[in-house]
Amino acid sequence: MNDFLSFFVAGTPKPQGSSTPMVSRSTGKAFLKTSPALAQWRNTVVDRALDAIADAGWERVEDAPVQVTLGFEFQRPKSHSKKRRESDNGWHYNRPDLDKLVRAVIDGLTVAGVWQDDGQVSAITTDKSYDSRKGVYVTVERLDR
Repeated sequence: MNDFLSFFVAGTPKPQGSSTPMVSRSTGKAFLKTSPALAQWRNTVVDRALDAIADAGWERVEDAPVQVTLGFEFQRPKSHSKKRRESDNGWHYNRPDLDKLVRAVIDGLTVAGVWQDDGQVSAITTDKSYDSRKGVYVTVERLDR
């Protein structure tokens, strides 16, 4: 069994957690509306995770801690001035919020069966920066060995 799982998910990372409260016109019941782009992003995360699981011979972590490293990459907007490019040193420090980006990926990894429950995530290292690629680099490591 492999103790590491590492892969890249291409696409524009989407945050999870910003829901809009709505009331159904037909039933009058309250519900939370989430972005369709979030569902598409999470499905992409699940698909890439399943591919990586198969390629690496990864077995689902049942009852042990895991560490997750996530590196979010965004394309720099063309509107950024030369001064802005020089001052930010490549770091993406605007929306979307890093914690909400992490939540979407962690939930996708749970659906893919990387671990039994996302409560097993005991350590997270993450960042967001500008790069020529859009997506997230994912590394999962078992901490029980």
